Amino acid sequence: MKTIIDTQEKTTALHEAAHGVMGLLVPRIKLPYFITIVPNATEGGSIKQGDWTRPIYPGYVRDMLVGNPGWARPCRDSVCETIMVSLAGYVAEELARYPEESRDGWRWADMLWAYCDAKDFTDAFAWARAIEATEDDASTLAIRLAIKTEGLLREPALWAAVEALASHLLVSQTLEGAPLEAVVANVRQMVAPVHARLRRNLRARKRYHVGKEQARRAA
Repeated sequence: MKTIIDTQEKTTALHEAAHGVMGLLVPRIKLPYFITIVPNATEGGSIKQGDWTRPIYPGYVRDMLVGNPGWARPCRDSVCETIMVSLAGYVAEELARYPEESRDGWRWADMLWAYCDAKDFTDAFAWARAIEATEDDASTLAIRLAIKTEGLLREPALWAAVEALASHLLVSQTLEGAPLEAVVANVRQMVAPVHARLRRNLRARKRYHVGKEQARRAA
């Protein structure tokens, strides 16, 4: 990993590209249909993914569950995937600025505190708070998922995919429709080995928990 960002535009491109690449890895986030690095009034860039419902304010998800007792609680795996996609942008920025530095929980805790007002982080914390009992547990979950996201983005295939998507964004500024579909198809091929490994791990984890539950019931 040798990328060192030197302009705000490159920073934004890597940020949005990381959201997109992380979204391609997790099964419950649909493909992006719009990515731009053109700044607007509130954000330096933006990405729209078909199944990524972002909370409107911290606690939004929890309030909706309390106000609608008939709603099922969100699937924990799905929420964790959404949090990882939300955190991926700032994680990529950190990796690009300091490519050789390793980060522990304390470093990510400082980062989450420093960027606590940024929308990606408020979204991530809102989702974490929806499935955790306390704010401390939600913070611990967000830190753990930031570390996991860093580990994934450090993989050469994934970082190459982030850089490839960022390069297209620097040239086109905005990607949507057929041009975006072509870029996404190429990026999906780049991340396919990692995606297949994650799916195998997920199936193995499910088999383990099913077997554990069967053994408990049989006891």
